[in-house]
Amino acid sequence: MTTLTSAQDAFMHAIHERYAVKSFDPTQKIDSDTLTKILEVGQYSPTSFGLEFTRFIVIRDQAVKDALKPHCGNQPQIDTCSDLVIFVSRTDVEPESEYVHQQFGRWGLDETSFAGLMDFYSFYMSQFNEQTAPYWAGKQAYIALGNMMTAAQMLGVGSCPIEGFMKSEVMEVLDLNPQEYNLHVIMALGTPNDTKRPKYRLPLEELVSYR
Repeated sequence: MTTLTSAQDAFMHAIHERYAVKSFDPTQKIDSDTLTKILEVGQYSPTSFGLEFTRFIVIRDQAVKDALKPHCGNQPQIDTCSDLVIFVSRTDVEPESEYVHQQFGRWGLDETSFAGLMDFYSFYMSQFNEQTAPYWAGKQAYIALGNMMTAAQMLGVGSCPIEGFMKSEVMEVLDLNPQEYNLHVIMALGTPNDTKRPKYRLPLEELVSYR
């Protein structure tokens, strides 16, 4: 059996200990350095083609949390947490968009290689339409979400992913233009004020098959 280093052991411990916190201690706030580390994990999470469509909107203002709560099923995580992170993605994912060209331009490719990259990206994007492209972008937001929740646990911060919200109403509260952004998921962060529930998982042999 492989012997884990202390860092690897800490990672596996965080994976096992993390749970969806249902209520936070509103008097306990995450310090800015810790929050920045969690956000940095999102920054460095994988994105398709390295295009970084995901944006993170951090809500620290209690008045904004209070305004969001009725549109999030009145879940207590919304207004008791230290910080809410709203995961949105840019909508300008089409191959001809200025943003896509700008991001690919960072690679420093020669003209022929750049044209080849754009041809492949156009081919890849041809499988999507206006309805399905946001789901593709949302998958990338969820990669960041998973990494950030694990990082938060390792840093001693509780978390909860939240999908129970009225999308259009939340976007209106946040003054987000649906022509520019898609809202995917919300993450609450803070000090847990609830009791951790037992974690039930199927055994690996029921989940994994080898071919």
